[in-house]
Amino acid sequence: MTSRQAAKLLFLRQGVRSWLGGSQAPRNALRSRCYSSAQGNPQGVDIEAQSPARARARNFLFAAIPASVVGVLWYGFRNPDETPLFVGTSPHQVPVSGETVVNWSATHSVQPKHFYQPENQDDVEAIIADCAANKRRLRVLGSGLSPNGVAFSDEGMMSMALLDGILWVGPESMQVRVEAGCRVQQVADYLKPYGLSLQNYASIREQQIGGYTQVSAHGTGATVPPVDEQVVAMKVVTPKGGILELNAQDDPELFKMARVGLGCLGVVTELTLQAVPAQKLREKAFVASVKEVAKNHTSWLRNNKHMRYMWLPYTNSVVVVQVNPDGPPAKPAAPQHK
Repeated sequence: MTSRQAAKLLFLRQGVRSWLGGSQAPRNALRSRCYSSAQGNPQGVDIEAQSPARARARNFLFAAIPASVVGVLWYGFRNPDETPLFVGTSPHQVPVSGETVVNWSATHSVQPKHFYQPENQDDVEAIIADCAANKRRLRVLGSGLSPNGVAFSDEGMMSMALLDGILWVGPESMQVRVEAGCRVQQVADYLKPYGLSLQNYASIREQQIGGYTQVSAHGTGATVPPVDEQVVAMKVVTPKGGILELNAQDDPELFKMARVGLGCLGVVTELTLQAVPAQKLREKAFVASVKEVAKNHTSWLRNNKHMRYMWLPYTNSVVVVQVNPDGPPAKPAAPQHK
């Protein structure tokens, strides 16, 4: 082999080794190789092979390659082909990450590792099954209106906003079946043509019916019950018990607990609400002193259907709001809508 051929082979080997991640040898390695060949020693001295960096790289590969093979084999045994890595048949069953959730009053915020947005009952069932199988915590989110962040979790959260359908209205029974993500204002607007209304409302209309009832929101008035008492039936998806259809007749104790479950007993997907005939109301608002409020509080509660106070901070003034029926209630519409 001539010195020119030796030089070409050395250049080629250097290029391959550099591409594989090895460190480039100094220029004098090539010169020593060529010089030794010219002196009649075709083997020469491979200075590159004697490089400490090259030796470290070789030792690393000798350790890393077997470890990688063992890791791949272990993962294959732990996750066989028949067990999918992601349980889901629609994009709404696959969580997203990096979503920041802030409640209505901006007192709490969280960035959960897994954030789900199911679109239907099947999505909810698949998500619950996947979280149960992988032992992942999951909290159910309504409209995020609670000031205490009761629905927040940094591990997993599920928004019900896309399950917002109204399933049917029965004017004769004065009942309405809705999905849990349906908002209070949406239900009120839908009931109006039927001469119906919800029995009680809170101060705002953006609440989702699921969260609205699960936290037992309330309106005003000593004789008006909290909103969870409007629920006459509900569908709940649970990790172990499957889908539960609950009502006061079949299992009154479990139904009563699940009505105000705070999302801890399962995911409420549908609710049947007892509506009432719609009625016009007349509001009276005036300002009273703290002393006047204390004196008249009991009689005002007794004589007004709805009653609320709004104290003006750093003053002795309280805004008193009294609301009462104005005329007879409406008659529910005759035809039943589904």
